[in-house]
Amino acid sequence: MNPYTKRKVIGLIASVVLIILIISILTPAFSAAKGVSRNKGFGYGYGENPRPSLSLDPDGAEGCDATYTIMVTNTGDEEDDDAENVILEITVVKGSEYVDNVEYDGLVGDIENEESVPFEFTILTNDDWDSAPDEEIKIKITVTNEDVWPSHNEGKKAHYTLLHCV
Repeated sequence: MNPYTKRKVIGLIASVVLIILIISILTPAFSAAKGVSRNKGFGYGYGENPRPSLSLDPDGAEGCDATYTIMVTNTGDEEDDDAENVILEITVVKGSEYVDNVEYDGLVGDIENEESVPFEFTILTNDDWDSAPDEEIKIKITVTNEDVWPSHNEGKKAHYTLLHCV
């Protein structure tokens, strides 16, 4: 192949690569501007996909009760905005040395649009908790699974602090 033809081929390849790069950069930005969802591979316009939105309330609550209930709410306002297979996980983030276990059922299940379900947990303390009147136990409740719009719902969290009340 002569050098002129070789340069043309390289130039053509470079042009194609550049066009592909530009398209790959602009397509997500264009889709986001148009409200196109990419969850679960649907790729249709806004309002055509189920869009459940979870909240855990109250966040930042504190109290003397080792058994407490938060509400898991699906704020999706369209009829098909149902959340599916919601799973929560609890992590002790402060005072773990006073905790034997946290009892809860992490499988919340399905939540219809504009509905709430209770999520109850019990913090089981050890004997050291009784001799630590100025301490507190803080837990984090996190959404670890939601099948319909996971990129939006997974990772949402709330906190509860168990105070040592006398």
